[in-house]
Amino acid sequence: MTTSNTLVTREGGAVIESATPSVRPAAPTNNVTDLLKQRVDATPQRILFSVPDAAHSSSWRNITASEFARDVNAIAKGLIAEGVQPGDRIAFMGLTSYEWTLVDFAIWTAGAVMVPVYETSSPKQLE
Repeated sequence: MTTSNTLVTREGGAVIESATPSVRPAAPTNNVTDLLKQRVDATPQRILFSVPDAAHSSSWRNITASEFARDVNAIAKGLIAEGVQPGDRIAFMGLTSYEWTLVDFAIWTAGAVMVPVYETSSPKQLE
């Protein structure tokens, strides 16, 4: 079942109509990590990221879906080996980056939840 709501407003005598997109019911057996698996299954060599190449300061390195998934799984296995359990919350502080995305997906893959912490947070806020 999908639903859609229409909002009609008047602005300066003109009628403006906008509709919210249809909403699908949640699929309780799916989660965000399924998106990565589906992408790898469909197009494993598709480039998902380009990151600065540490070996060559003026160039970029492409990362494919399968490479990203491999690294996500390796980090997730490490988290699980260290005792991370489904539902655990893991605080993570860092700048927005490729590595942030990698760790975020790994935490989800391990079944845990990332609690992002701003690098500008004060010690009191971190408490």
